[in-house]
Amino acid sequence: YRYNDVWKLDLDSYSWTEVSTSGSPPPPVGGHTSIYDPVEHRMLVFGGGIDGGILNGVYELDLDVFTWNLLSTTGEAPSTRWDHCAVYNSQNHSMVIFGGRDLDGALDDLWMLYLHTSAGLVWQRIKSYGPSERMGQRAIYVPDRNSMLVYGGSNYWVEPWPYFHYDDLWEFNFDTQTWSQLFPATKVLPPARDANLACYDGMNNRMLIFGGIGDYDVILNDLWELDLTTLSWRRSFPHLARDRFAGIFDETTQELIFFGGDFHGHYYTFGDGFRITTSTTPPVFKNGDVNCDGEINTADIVYLINYLFAGGPEPGPIR
Repeated sequence: YRYNDVWKLDLDSYSWTEVSTSGSPPPPVGGHTSIYDPVEHRMLVFGGGIDGGILNGVYELDLDVFTWNLLSTTGEAPSTRWDHCAVYNSQNHSMVIFGGRDLDGALDDLWMLYLHTSAGLVWQRIKSYGPSERMGQRAIYVPDRNSMLVYGGSNYWVEPWPYFHYDDLWEFNFDTQTWSQLFPATKVLPPARDANLACYDGMNNRMLIFGGIGDYDVILNDLWELDLTTLSWRRSFPHLARDRFAGIFDETTQELIFFGGDFHGHYYTFGDGFRITTSTTPPVFKNGDVNCDGEINTADIVYLINYLFAGGPEPGPIR
């Protein structure tokens, strides 16, 4: 299923509100990416698959007035694609796109869309040898390193299993504009996967990954954290297995907050949400409902995207 509705999650009450928008929204889409531009207080949506085609346009949702616009860009633009990854670079104010797939297969190209130039929005392709072609990989931006970390992904394989999954970790340094493969110090690594969640915890300098699809179409339910100082992985044990879901990390409460997803190739689609507490000890689930009992106060959270461009029926409660 593909949708183009917009919902807002209040992080104080954990209640959902459907947002009424105007303008020219994207068509119902899936496999797209979205980033938050704090300078213009807007959400930018790129790419994705639609009924009968694939997109490579950039759509803006103004978060002050909730108006959609299809933005004009200059320079050579990326090809149409979906299942790519995207991050926001806060140092040069750009949206960074890597990989994904088109009708011919998986991609390995890297692009930057500079968001605040005298010439408007400008695309630039970055030519640097790095990860192999892949789709479904996840990425985070690490401000202290001015780099993007890309983990996992998949590519087409042979029958009977159509996909090969990666467990490698790559870093793109924006200062040198070069790729480097990172080799963790621990022997125990997360199973290879794609379509997982990846978040950056700046307070503890770590990357968190959860869930996704592994080899043989196994749907994963494990939570891993990568210490970015020591490059050491540590495993925790969370909740229900799922893939292709949306989420954020709340540094104030040290929680992963995620919504939706599916299980075993869309045989079951989730409309629920969860909070997973993360720390130096294994995470603990916090149960509740949309009314919340006020146990957690997130009023001081800044730079969090409160708007999930996901779609579907009314989202279920955050538990």
